[in-house]
Amino acid sequence: MARFDDAFIDRILWCSPARRIGTHHWRAIVYTLPARYGAGLSRFGFQFRKGSEFGSAPEQWTHASSFPGYARHLPGNGLPKALKSMFETYRSDIDHHLGIAPPSKGSQLHLDLVA
Repeated sequence: MARFDDAFIDRILWCSPARRIGTHHWRAIVYTLPARYGAGLSRFGFQFRKGSEFGSAPEQWTHASSFPGYARHLPGNGLPKALKSMFETYRSDIDHHLGIAPPSKGSQLHLDLVA
C-alpha cells in the first residue's frame, strides 16, 4: 500500500485496486477516524494520486476533497463520473467493511395498522 499523510485517517480497513481515470489513479477506501474524532468510527471516501511515469515513484494518496475540480455545490462534488461506477463495483465490499447488512431479497416491511 502506498504511503499517505492524512490527519483524519487512523487506519485503512479496505481499499480497492487503483483505477486510472484521466491522468490520475483513484481508489475507494474504508477507514477509521483517530480516537480524538470518535474511536472506531468508520468512513468511506475516495483518494487520488497523480499517475506516475515509467520509472518514477508514485506520489502519495490524497483525499478527494483536495482534487483540483472538487466543488461541494456540484453534482458528484465535481469529481470524475467514473467514480460512481467504481463505487457500484465494490459496493458489497464497502458495505461489509462499514458494517451495513446486505438487503434481504424478497422481504418487505409489513405494517399492521389495524386496531
